[in-house]
Amino acid sequence: MALHYVAHYERVYDQAREQAKQLSGLVILWIALSNVLIAVLGAAVAVWRFPWLGLISTGVAGLAAAVSALDGLYRQRDAWLMRTVVLVEVQRTKRRLEVRLAAGEEASVVALEAMDQLDAALSEDVDNWAELRRSQIAESS
Repeated sequence: MALHYVAHYERVYDQAREQAKQLSGLVILWIALSNVLIAVLGAAVAVWRFPWLGLISTGVAGLAAAVSALDGLYRQRDAWLMRTVVLVEVQRTKRRLEVRLAAGEEASVVALEAMDQLDAALSEDVDNWAELRRSQIAESS
């Protein structure tokens, strides 16, 4: 039973980690591409004297600012790192559980200890997430 729970949380945190990693990468990519596009549009305005491209450049800058603000709100990179830490702890718990069961230890004792380790990892995740939110509120004040 404990192995089922540990495996479930391993899948959940692996998916959450991958999602945060992808979103973090997309933010970085969008900001980089926006900066390139703004520079190219600025050069086009200067060289070919197309002032209307300045409006497009301003729109791109606005979208980049919105993406940056959303990233500041959701902090995908921080979420990715936190999910990685929890995933490693859940995987460590799973390995210990499997080894101890394979060694013939009493299943109920091993399961209780594994569930305690899992609870500790999940509690630490909640505490870290709450601390991240508190620090975010403090930074914005």
